[in-house]
Amino acid sequence: HMLLVARKGNFLRLVTADPAEVQKNFESWKCSTDKQQHALRSLHDILQETGKTSSATDALVLLLSMYTNPGTAQAREDAKKCILDSIRETKTYLFDRLLRLPAVQQMKDDALFKLLNIFVSGTFSDFIDFNNANKSFVEESGLDASKCEHKMRLLTFVSLAAAAAAGEVSFATMKQDLSLETDEDAEMLVLDAIRGGLVKAKMDQRKQTVTISSCLQRTFGKAEWTLLHERFEKWRLNLI
Repeated sequence: HMLLVARKGNFLRLVTADPAEVQKNFESWKCSTDKQQHALRSLHDILQETGKTSSATDALVLLLSMYTNPGTAQAREDAKKCILDSIRETKTYLFDRLLRLPAVQQMKDDALFKLLNIFVSGTFSDFIDFNNANKSFVEESGLDASKCEHKMRLLTFVSLAAAAAAGEVSFATMKQDLSLETDEDAEMLVLDAIRGGLVKAKMDQRKQTVTISSCLQRTFGKAEWTLLHERFEKWRLNLI
């Protein structure tokens, strides 16, 4: 109720609206899980209205983690909202935490679950194939197809950067894998990735390559541990 009163009275700045802080307060409030989840839904809506979209998504992730019965209709509705918010959020590029939520796992029969997996570890071409096979699904879900394409280009570039054996990605590879028409398009995408904190890199226009210093890891499973081990061994052997 405090959140709703604060919103109506335009006093939101006086209310703790950080999901992590609200979680700490739940212990002192001694309210039921249902009431905590109701509060988090209200908090999510308030944060969305005030432009704090990343924190709004965090509120939903916390809400979903509280479900003891993740197969309910309400859990499915909350999970859908959380996935869509995460895809829309311009500063969100890591999606694998959503897959660990039981309520999200209950959606395996839903096209949105397939779309989420593409954002977790898929490629730009995977997204295009999905969009072609599920005509109008993206738009009907309230997503902007062009923004989704741009985010998937960035995420695919991150995957190329992470897999680059010599720490270099060529413009030619980018144009092929990301369906970019010109070197200038590739350069602009690299700049977007750098500004977004997805990679640390330098471009060489003469060689038409991007040298990667470091990059975001979209997922961290067995394959990533193996790659990390190989790189560590290479670094160790270079010291001998």
